[in-house]
Amino acid sequence: LEQTTNNYSLISTLIRCVDTCKHTICIGKIVRSNYLSNKMISNNDKEEMQNKCEEKCGKIFAGIEGGATCSTFVLIDSQGNLLHQLSGGPGLNFLLDGVESTADKIARWLREAIVEKNRREHSTSTPIRLPVAALGMGLSGAENTATNTLLLEYLRSQHGDLAEALFLTSDAVAAVATFGGWGHLVGDEGGAFWISMRAIRYIFSFDDGMLENSFPNNSMIDENEAVQDIQTVKENLLKHFKIKTKEELMNILYGPNFQKSYIASFTKLLAELGLNNNKLATKIFFDAGYSLAAHICAIRKHFDEEFYTNKVPILLIGSVFKSWQLLRKGFERCLATNVSNCLKKNQRTFRKVAFYRPTSSPAIGAAILGAKQQLEINTTNINLFSEKLPFDEIIV
Repeated sequence: LEQTTNNYSLISTLIRCVDTCKHTICIGKIVRSNYLSNKMISNNDKEEMQNKCEEKCGKIFAGIEGGATCSTFVLIDSQGNLLHQLSGGPGLNFLLDGVESTADKIARWLREAIVEKNRREHSTSTPIRLPVAALGMGLSGAENTATNTLLLEYLRSQHGDLAEALFLTSDAVAAVATFGGWGHLVGDEGGAFWISMRAIRYIFSFDDGMLENSFPNNSMIDENEAVQDIQTVKENLLKHFKIKTKEELMNILYGPNFQKSYIASFTKLLAELGLNNNKLATKIFFDAGYSLAAHICAIRKHFDEEFYTNKVPILLIGSVFKSWQLLRKGFERCLATNVSNCLKKNQRTFRKVAFYRPTSSPAIGAAILGAKQQLEINTTNINLFSEKLPFDEIIV
């Protein structure tokens, strides 16, 4: 049912149950659109308000780096100064959650972030008001232009007060070559969801007496030595998901409320077990590191000459790399295997990989990309340079 008018937009919400003791049911929230704001506020007043704000802090740009598990949101000004940043936001993959749900999450998050910033700094800075000059979004799953257009159109029609300009791309914009990233059903090797699901599969296979035959290519840890460690992982798994038996996982994995990010969240607890020398956990993270390194080996045919003669620079982005201590051995094994295989085939390969961490969030890049969509600020010079810090190095 189309509930949008020229003046108002209705944010729909899902009714999961009806409480007959209550006489009102919330079906959505009505928000004011740009049209109404422009109509009720005279041009002179609006221009005066905008000039007053821009005189102090310039135009405001918002950026979102949206992953399927968690997201980061930033606000920057026209000089590239970081005004506000929020991490650990909701997963924003609209291929999983749908266009409308994802757009509503983005709108709600942006509104709440601005309200929170204004509340904290009400006495020290000029309040930020919607719409921001531009909202740039780099979302996982945003690979298809037609689907991206649907999300942008929904944001404009249902949340028209958010931004004067919108820009949406995937998190792989400007990529020369890519490998992987096809989602959790096709290829998410080494990711948090993959790690959690691997632990779940080990537990089910162990209980079914199929552990040895279930993973014939992975030289699984000795079953007799690892029984207690497997049981420990199982106990922590049940506790994490607040269930009593593993059978209850079926509803979490296959039920209507499936959430990839919820399942992936077990990875953090599994990492803690690995750091305490739990053999199953360390094995899983070893395999994850091996799988992640395989991405580097697979894409080597696109390497520049410098990568072969000097080193391959790798920028680590993602929460899974917080467990680098557990991933590193798998990385080393995979890279060493790659060198050995290449030498046997007389193929050229690399021997040195340097790892770096970014000093700023990719969400800032999204904000800048959004800013460039406004014709009036195409030539604006946003003086923001992101550096990378050396993190680790592997020589094979």
